[in-house]
Amino acid sequence: MVRHQSGMTLIEVLVSVLVLGVAVLGALAMQTNAAKDVRTGYAKGQATAIALDLAERFRGNPDAINVYNDATQWQQSAAEPNYDCRTSSYGNRCDATTMANADIKEVIYKADQVLPSGKVWMGVCPDVVNTNDQDLLCIRVAWNGEDPAGCVVSETTENNTSIAVAKNCVQLSLYNPSAP
Repeated sequence: MVRHQSGMTLIEVLVSVLVLGVAVLGALAMQTNAAKDVRTGYAKGQATAIALDLAERFRGNPDAINVYNDATQWQQSAAEPNYDCRTSSYGNRCDATTMANADIKEVIYKADQVLPSGKVWMGVCPDVVNTNDQDLLCIRVAWNGEDPAGCVVSETTENNTSIAVAKNCVQLSLYNPSAP
């Protein structure tokens, strides 16, 4: 009399569990990378919004270009701004310099609040060749310990300049309205 086995052997069960474990680990790794990419995308979006906000503030107050371009202004601590030149109660007391200082404080504070270790820098782009005899201004927003003043590296060859932006940095370039 021949008996037919019904069910699975222990080896088959162990192989099945191993295959299932490898598949679950692969899915977990994919999920972890996707979550990291979402955080990076969110940070880049927030940094871009901060850079665009600063560009609009600057365009609305071009008389204070020297204040915006002063590198020491961008090294302030991220204290909560205590006034806003755009409100009616302060609007009549804010000249161009006061408004620029308020803008800088507000942008630094915003970067610190929405980005991990968020920092902002604005100035004449040190690594971009002049175009049409106008200096380009750079607004750089960096996070996760990146230095915004140095987060862009350029490499100039005979016919070409290429610019590489660090992983945790966003750069927005605009023409200097006071350039000749």
